[in-house]
Amino acid sequence: MRGVTLAVLLVATTIQAEPRVAAGKAGPSGVTATQNFAVRFPDTAVGATSFAPCFFLCFQTQPNTCNSPGVVHRVHLPSDPFRAGNFRVGRAGGGCGGVPASFPVNLAAGEWLLSDFEFSPRAAGNFMSSATYDFTTQNSSSGTFGFDLIGTGISRANVIVSSRPSGMLQEQGVGGATDEYSLTNIGLEATSINLTQMGDFFTQSPSSFSLPPGGTQVVTLTGLARGAGDFSGSSIPMGSGVPSGLQIAVRLVSAARPAGPVIPVPSTTRSDLAGPRDSNPSGSVSIVNQGTSALRGLAESDVPWLIPPAGPIIIDPGATGTLPISIDRSKRPDSDFALGSVTGTLTVTYLTSAAGKTETTATSPGTASSSVVVVDTSIPNVSKVAVPPVAAAETAFFIPGVSTRLRVGTDVFLSNVGPSLNVGAVQMFYVPAATPAANASLSTIGQIAPNAPVAFGDIGRNLFGAITETGTLQFRLVTADRFSLGARLNDLASSRGSFGTSLPVIRGDRGVAAGVALVLPGVVKDANTRTDVLIQETSGAAASVTVDFLAATGAVIGSRPAEAVPAFGLRELADAVPAGAVTARVTNTAGSAGRVFALAIGRDSQSGDSWTIVPSEPGAVVVPLVTARTSATETVRTALAMANSGGTPATGVLELSFPFTKRRAVRRSSTGGSDSQSGELVVQRSVTLQPFETQTIANVLPDLFSISSGSGAVKFTPTSGNVVVSGRISRTAAGQLGTSGTSVGASSVASALKNGETKSFTGLEDASEQTIALKTPVTYRSGLGLTEVSGKAVNVRVTVRYTFPGSVVQAFGTATKDFALMANEFLLIDQIGMQVIGAGRNSLPDLRNVQVDVSVTGGEGSIVAFATLEDNGTGDLVLRLD
Repeated sequence: MRGVTLAVLLVATTIQAEPRVAAGKAGPSGVTATQNFAVRFPDTAVGATSFAPCFFLCFQTQPNTCNSPGVVHRVHLPSDPFRAGNFRVGRAGGGCGGVPASFPVNLAAGEWLLSDFEFSPRAAGNFMSSATYDFTTQNSSSGTFGFDLIGTGISRANVIVSSRPSGMLQEQGVGGATDEYSLTNIGLEATSINLTQMGDFFTQSPSSFSLPPGGTQVVTLTGLARGAGDFSGSSIPMGSGVPSGLQIAVRLVSAARPAGPVIPVPSTTRSDLAGPRDSNPSGSVSIVNQGTSALRGLAESDVPWLIPPAGPIIIDPGATGTLPISIDRSKRPDSDFALGSVTGTLTVTYLTSAAGKTETTATSPGTASSSVVVVDTSIPNVSKVAVPPVAAAETAFFIPGVSTRLRVGTDVFLSNVGPSLNVGAVQMFYVPAATPAANASLSTIGQIAPNAPVAFGDIGRNLFGAITETGTLQFRLVTADRFSLGARLNDLASSRGSFGTSLPVIRGDRGVAAGVALVLPGVVKDANTRTDVLIQETSGAAASVTVDFLAATGAVIGSRPAEAVPAFGLRELADAVPAGAVTARVTNTAGSAGRVFALAIGRDSQSGDSWTIVPSEPGAVVVPLVTARTSATETVRTALAMANSGGTPATGVLELSFPFTKRRAVRRSSTGGSDSQSGELVVQRSVTLQPFETQTIANVLPDLFSISSGSGAVKFTPTSGNVVVSGRISRTAAGQLGTSGTSVGASSVASALKNGETKSFTGLEDASEQTIALKTPVTYRSGLGLTEVSGKAVNVRVTVRYTFPGSVVQAFGTATKDFALMANEFLLIDQIGMQVIGAGRNSLPDLRNVQVDVSVTGGEGSIVAFATLEDNGTGDLVLRLD
């Protein structure tokens, strides 16, 4: 559980001529103190950690104004179970960001020293320690100042609301509507719970129960027969570990059943609200009733911070209903310091006609529902700056292709995957395409709690105010190995949900120098498809590139004149690929000072789907997912494009890892040989490519390996020359225009995970069975794929880290599961939450911004891992290697 109890803050009331020390928590309520400052942690379970981020020291001659310089020396750090770290100097009043600092720290006027604190009790009891500093003001006066750290370790029960009721709707005079909520004990001791209630319009079952540590209890609410009206009450849990005053709101709407169909259509499937950290944004959602009878229902949210409209919802046939919504950030799980985006769902449940009484939602038969995803983004400070050179201690990461065109937006996810807060500042620069880096926008994040992912929904619009443009996000990290980054490009134009792709996260050192070419196989141009080419400069020096477009034979069928790429900038060549081209070649011209990276983004104009093409690394690579299936309603295929980037013939071997149903130990090559040490079917095919030739296999499994249905992985091992490989999965569905699917990048075998190594995926989602069954738009289910690539057995541990979305505190859940992979084994894990969390997953709602860690714990083998997200409404798939 994460949270901070703010200390009582002392405010100076007179102007001080002599500079004095000021201290407090950074934010809108900056304060002063001339004595030790108390940091009080919430009661924290033994073995857990609570975080108190963003406390400051500065010098002032006037209250609430850090207007004087001074020097700070550290006397001593707090003792166990407390910790102080992540020291940084920032602009006073500018939020939690800053530049890493080492002692002694010289503070200029207008600056403050920021630090974060942690509390990790190993035993029950009361604890206290302090972080003490010496200071010297500009007038050479000196003194000592300290933060007193106070916390209590507990081993008792700790009960939270892990999922919330969605409201009950029933025909007037007829009872039986049902609803439910869940209580989870995240403490270390068992507890007994008794339920009382306010309101006589419902029953609840069970009325009493025991909750073991880690246990979850689903409470079922049943509506009693009532006349027409809106009824409100509450369920009241009582017992050890239950927060004082906890009440769970219960609603029932009784109304007449409509005579004809009710067809609500939301104007959007996702609504984004945004505002500064100390604000509570509000907005509305519009729903058109395209049916012939009035809609009568209720609106509820699945998270406490999203406040739905009160009272019954009535929308006449043909009319548009405007539903006001608001955000209460004091009920966000990160309410102590709201950062980035959280996601909830607003659901309107309504009665169906007599003919539609078989329809069922989460409430009861005879009802249906319509949902809109709502994203609230707390905006940190943003300033206009020039992007500085990359410091020696920093690593730069780039996400090119961040878009804000029409209904397209980009969600970004980052996570501190280390064990503590002490990771240094994270700087985010945004640079629009073709714009000098001197005109960048900067937002600095000073603290990210360990394994608590931070999301920024539609980051271009919500954080940087971008409109109708494409740009690049650049991240500067001091502890790059401690962070997981990911990005998803979304097109939300469809009423059925989202289409999109993952955007690659590129290390600055992947940019190529002057005279080197980057090859992008798999580009296309036809009546319904276009391909954009993007070139990113990664070193901070201006570059010049030429772009050639090649036919399958290797012949150049189109070229562009030299394109200038600004330092740290992006050059976007929209719809650049001509008809007949299958490969784009981007060359950093001779004499160019900068280093560049190139990618392509394909776009289907009918569906709105997109996919990326990036150059694969030299050497052996794995396309980690190839799949095929055909049914009466859909066709799924995987295309593979292989380009020879050199002027001499290139050769290699394609090797398919494909699981047997009974996992028989068989290995089969193209010559019919076998190897009983393998637990997978492994089929080999040789490849020969003439100079600059591109070979495209439209449907890999049936066309190349004579396998009509299934999923596997393909490894390409070069034997001569250099071959660049890319893949794409496409899906054609009945009643759907165009195609959906995902790019499948090739992952280097040399960088596969080995014993002792971990890869983390952040920003995943795990929808509940109910959400999946209802095909709720803009909700996702996630999968995980593992492929052993070295021909040796390996042991893998998968850890799923998630937040209980129904709780008003930052309560975390963690589940692990071990997998033993045989040599060359391909393993696809669908619905990762159900597979790893187990049966307890059924009592949880939609899990958002999930972090999945993949760790190799033993064996001599190595693995390539990927994650997938599938929109439950459109069926569009996004595959992530980052």
